[in-house]
Amino acid sequence: MTTPRKRTTGTNAELAPDGKFEEIDDIPDDEKLRILEQTGLLSQLPPSGKGKPQSAGPKIINAADLPTELAKEADEDPLRDAPPLLMALLYSLPAAFIFFTFEILVQQQYGVEWSLVEALVKAVKAYPVLLTYIYLTQRYQTQTWLQVAQWAVSTAAGSYFIHLNLTAPAIGIMQRSPGLMTIWIYGIFVSSNKLMVANLLIVAALYRFDIWKMSPGR
Repeated sequence: MTTPRKRTTGTNAELAPDGKFEEIDDIPDDEKLRILEQTGLLSQLPPSGKGKPQSAGPKIINAADLPTELAKEADEDPLRDAPPLLMALLYSLPAAFIFFTFEILVQQQYGVEWSLVEALVKAVKAYPVLLTYIYLTQRYQTQTWLQVAQWAVSTAAGSYFIHLNLTAPAIGIMQRSPGLMTIWIYGIFVSSNKLMVANLLIVAALYRFDIWKMSPGR
């Protein structure tokens, strides 16, 4: 005969025959659900399938989700809403350094005596022009006409640089190459992928086939 369990006073447990307490669940499931809803605990639970802990390894992104992830990263860019003047200052300093570098490279290539001070002075003189140009491109960067105009200027600068290297005397190359290369590189850097590829293809084609040499009168 089974020994009856004794319920202890003031508790929701029974004393089993082995002397241990055994919890008794005599609350209906509907009542449990109502209590959970009132306390707000259900709303704090993650949706099904989204509460799984993520591994500490690298994040894996499906190819179909890549555009969404790239757009999300663009939205998180801290400089996305920066003032145009600040962006112009950030871009103009590397641009001035590019000008300074090509000034030295061109002088060195043609065996002309040069000094760091002279190259630095030329870069400082070119800086206001670079800053103004970069500010305008940053100020109206969302305008389609500006993107097309900037692409055209950059492509023209790269094309003319190739033309100078193929046909112009050394003095012409030394005078114009640093500025042309700076505008060309900056335009490539800030262009979209399609415009950048088009820019490079056009300049590469002009390097392969010099259209100025084919034109009448040459």
